[in-house]
Amino acid sequence: MTALSRLMLVSLAIIVVGGFSFAGSPPGSSTPDCIRLSPDGNMLLPVVVRDQMGDPIPYTEVRVVFEAECDAALYWCPEQEHPIVHGRTNVNGEVTFSIRAGGCYEGGLNTISIRADPADIWLAVYEEVGSPDMHSDEPPRHGDGDVDLNDFVVFSSRFLTTDTCADLHHSGSPWWTCDEDVDLDDFVVFMEKFLTDCAQ
Repeated sequence: MTALSRLMLVSLAIIVVGGFSFAGSPPGSSTPDCIRLSPDGNMLLPVVVRDQMGDPIPYTEVRVVFEAECDAALYWCPEQEHPIVHGRTNVNGEVTFSIRAGGCYEGGLNTISIRADPADIWLAVYEEVGSPDMHSDEPPRHGDGDVDLNDFVVFSSRFLTTDTCADLHHSGSPWWTCDEDVDLDDFVVFMEKFLTDCAQ
């Protein structure tokens, strides 16, 4: 079966279940359960594209698409492509996105989507994005390209809450599965990003 045929099977399955394949649900494609970004690009977003038989689909384009309002709300490091970030799967159907950006956005359904060619298949959709770079002098939580004491003040004010932007810890590495609270695990991740910036 060709890669195009397999992608068409994935497309049919997505239509049947109402428009989306759910993040990480076998035998479908695997995607992060939440989107977290950092200026150093090291909050990686792994994706595996599979057909409905569970077989990987190699050498196909995958895109992370930020809708206009979300794109405008984030801080993008110089030279980071946006609002669409492109990648291509390897022989195992895997691609990992390293996106250099900061800021937070909670905008609602379809804020961000992960899509695969050649049929523009939607693998996952997201309502929000968070980052340890959560401070700026511009609109609140827009980010400014570095993680410094200003960000620490903002993070501390959201400690022991359910704040999206400060929920940085994930389980099930490498798959992002944010746990919807801000605790010591999130503090550890924040400190790993402390004093990082777009230049790194």
